[in-house]
Amino acid sequence: LEETELFKPKLDEVYRNGKPWLANEMPWQYVDEMGATQSHIINVSFHPYREPSGRIKGVIAYVLDVTDEVKSRQKVLESEERFRQLSESLSNQVVHIMETNPFRLSYVSPSYERVWKKSLASLYEKPDSYMERIHPEDRAKQGEALELQQRGIETTLEFRLLFEDGTIRWVEDRSFPVKNADGKVFRITGIAEDITDRKRAEQELELERHKLGTIFREAPAAMALW
Repeated sequence: LEETELFKPKLDEVYRNGKPWLANEMPWQYVDEMGATQSHIINVSFHPYREPSGRIKGVIAYVLDVTDEVKSRQKVLESEERFRQLSESLSNQVVHIMETNPFRLSYVSPSYERVWKKSLASLYEKPDSYMERIHPEDRAKQGEALELQQRGIETTLEFRLLFEDGTIRWVEDRSFPVKNADGKVFRITGIAEDITDRKRAEQELELERHKLGTIFREAPAAMALW
């Protein structure tokens, strides 16, 4: 559409009723001097211009091209959506994101409910409630790790989850501080993974090694392994 066709009705309306008109992120196309159609996104506002007597003398128009801003925001939203889809597809890994100024829990993947066996709603309502599931002997590690993260140091931490029926599961948490342009930590992201099967395999392997060592220590000197 020609510019006059697009805006003239609104200009006339503002001139008649004296009320400003605003339109944000409005698609706008025009044909440039080379005959090519150009597409932009603009913010437009029309404001009545009055004489000292109060009579409307004209309309002042403000037009701001926000194409780059809108496209950048769309890219961020698309990236966030891909991240959300990825994190929600995980089963034994819990993605968590915490803002540091002020401290608040901004995101935890749904797999938290599967691994911790507690609701996400309860976690968002009380962000430190995840600690209730951690074995009492391992809780002090959490505070130590957080202090390191606030100083910009990545941490890897293993701890146990203790359930009401006495069951214990192992979790490995890897957390990564994110710094702003001033070098200050403003976000801590991480992934907590259920490593119970791995720990059991390690324990079984260690037990077999211990048994084998005992056999060799107690066997006659002539015994050899072929």
